[in-house]
Amino acid sequence: MDLPIRPRRCNKHLPRIRLAAHTSRSDAQLRQSAPDILRQAAQTIDDRAAERDQEQERSMGRAVAAFNALTGHQMSERDGWLFMATLKIARATNTPTGNPDDYIDLAAYGALAGESVA
Repeated sequence: MDLPIRPRRCNKHLPRIRLAAHTSRSDAQLRQSAPDILRQAAQTIDDRAAERDQEQERSMGRAVAAFNALTGHQMSERDGWLFMATLKIARATNTPTGNPDDYIDLAAYGALAGESVA
């Protein structure tokens, strides 16, 4: 004798979770113009130097040299900045809109990559 199979609702007692992208920020904070993002990226670069009491904060060259020594790879400083930009792109794709800081940092890493080969 065949019994009808009914789907089981194993999670019927769990609350429903509604995903929302960065609800703690206002719409105005989420919508920024490209020049605003670039200005914030430049300010972030300057702020990092000030936080470390240096004219410029450029530690990627040292970080890449240490990574290469540990792994035997031959990354360049530019590769390090491009890696960080890729990380920010990956993070930005985790939500429908990304975090505004992802785009600010992405712009800064792009500028630093260009600076490293200039």
